[in-house]
Amino acid sequence: MPQVDFTGWSAATHLPLNTNPQCKKGRTHRAHCANGRAVNEHGPALRTNPYVAGKTPKHLRSGECFSLLAVPLKDGKGRLLGLLKVENKTEAEDASDDVFFTEADETLARILANEIVLTFETIRITKTSRTLLRKLNENPTLQEFFQEVLLQGRKLTGADRGDITWWNEENQCAFVGATVPEGKLKTGDVMPECSMARTVIESGQPELAPNVARLDNYFACDSRTVSEVVVPVKYGNPPKILGALNAEWFREAAFDGQDVESLKHLADFVALGASLIESRDREQAAALRDLQLVIGNLQKEESPVGILQQVLYALVSSNFDRARIYKYIPEEEAFECLDSMGVEEAGAFKGYMIRANNSKYARSTMETWQANPSAAIRDPRMFGADQHAAALKKPAHLSWAGVPLVVMGKLYGYIAADNSSTLRPIQAKDLARMDLFSTLTAQLIYNLLRLPQKV
Repeated sequence: MPQVDFTGWSAATHLPLNTNPQCKKGRTHRAHCANGRAVNEHGPALRTNPYVAGKTPKHLRSGECFSLLAVPLKDGKGRLLGLLKVENKTEAEDASDDVFFTEADETLARILANEIVLTFETIRITKTSRTLLRKLNENPTLQEFFQEVLLQGRKLTGADRGDITWWNEENQCAFVGATVPEGKLKTGDVMPECSMARTVIESGQPELAPNVARLDNYFACDSRTVSEVVVPVKYGNPPKILGALNAEWFREAAFDGQDVESLKHLADFVALGASLIESRDREQAAALRDLQLVIGNLQKEESPVGILQQVLYALVSSNFDRARIYKYIPEEEAFECLDSMGVEEAGAFKGYMIRANNSKYARSTMETWQANPSAAIRDPRMFGADQHAAALKKPAHLSWAGVPLVVMGKLYGYIAADNSSTLRPIQAKDLARMDLFSTLTAQLIYNLLRLPQKV
């Protein structure tokens, strides 16, 4: 039976209580909340409730419960995550039967509950990312890393099972790279052409099936599967399809757009892991060693600001003269430089703002990042001279490389790098390195913007 922690208003004592809605002595506050309804009670109605009756609430200063407001914490699918509960509203005097929570208090509590749910989601995504980074730092085999991704995918989406399908370029076929739990196919088996995974690999686009029984010629890895979502695993510029990541539920319409974004986030880590584990290129391997150092520090939960500097150092060390990391401010349609490194003193451009209303590059990034999430060369011949070139101390007609920083289908920032000193042409391998670092940097900025920071 699921449990939630009720935390007292004036103390940190936790009281684990079952959320069973079938209470023989009458419906409790926790039962109402488990069914999605808020509770706001006081006076006799509260005192006769099984939660309060005959009990002394030791966590309250007064030793009595006069008023209570409880709001369920539910995710976008309506799943109960926990409860927000406050007790004994006070005004000028101590709590009493004459002071209780109003509808206005309930409205504020609901707003706070929504913020708490968003924070829960942020923490969950961050924890998943750190778990995968920790796994990468253990130098796993590709299959071991795939297995960890699938385990994390099931946690994020609540799915019953999942697979990673990998494309074999030499034999022009798709095979099962990992499966949790094992279904009709085991690791290494060829994935049939009629599978959703093969369709996604060929199209490069996500697929979501609320009910697979309605699909023609559908191959089921598990006969119990009712709904399925599949996303492609891409790497490079132009993007190369490496495989597909899927999740399956044994009930109808179990997935939504949020699940698609969750799997896309995990697919980025699949591509990152495959690059780290299977790289055979010497220059690429050197860049990946720098990346491995950043991963090691990130999974130690060190300061994101310090790790941003390490990312910049790794980029500058991999054939770029300068690099800058920006965070995106959607309400201002602007990019603010968090840190920079290169020819000038480190941090020389920290705080510099580039707004969409005075930069064709910024406007283009805002409008195209979903269709073009990979690193690309930004050529002034396409947009005209860079209006910010003088402030950024680079030739106005110098091409530079940039990559959007995306987490869970949202734009959080941008990396820009150039060769303003050597004027060396930017090559495809330089863009590939930027793509590798973008996954980590996006997660760092996501943490900076959405989680409280240690002082």
